[in-house]
Amino acid sequence: MSYTAPTNSTLAKVAALFGVSDIDSLLGANDFNLSTPATLALSPGDFLKVPVTCNCINGTRQSNSTIYTVIAGDTLSLIAGTTYQGLITYQQIGAANGIVDLNKIQIGQRLVIPFPCGCNPVSDQPVVYLAYPVQSGDSIADISADFGAQMADVLSLNGIANAADLLVGSVLEVPIPGL
Repeated sequence: MSYTAPTNSTLAKVAALFGVSDIDSLLGANDFNLSTPATLALSPGDFLKVPVTCNCINGTRQSNSTIYTVIAGDTLSLIAGTTYQGLITYQQIGAANGIVDLNKIQIGQRLVIPFPCGCNPVSDQPVVYLAYPVQSGDSIADISADFGAQMADVLSLNGIANAADLLVGSVLEVPIPGL
């Protein structure tokens, strides 16, 4: 998944937020030296690729999830939009947790956060999938180039007929050439 470091963030905090138990996988995904300490302070705006396991059974996505504990001031909308930067919606969090009134959560409540994942095949090349929330000013061509993906694959995987139809806030499945 793609994630932009907020203020006062460290590698360890990002790993904990996404339930990444093996810090080496986070280091490797971002070309850090494996001796980099987990306490490394990140600069606000640093872009990270966060490795989250996705299980694909017969072409069906089964996203892994993590647990988030509600703190004072949280709302489902804030958790989805700010904490997880639009990678999921507040409705998805509500559904994953059986929350009937999406305006009512409690401090200390533990919420399952379901992550998006990709399983759709592309060409004959091994790929890993990056969940990327579209930002204002993004284009399919730029996103494809930034991650080394084929524009046609990004369009096809996301059911987008015309590159001009890209919607800010949507989460794209971007196939990155794998090992």
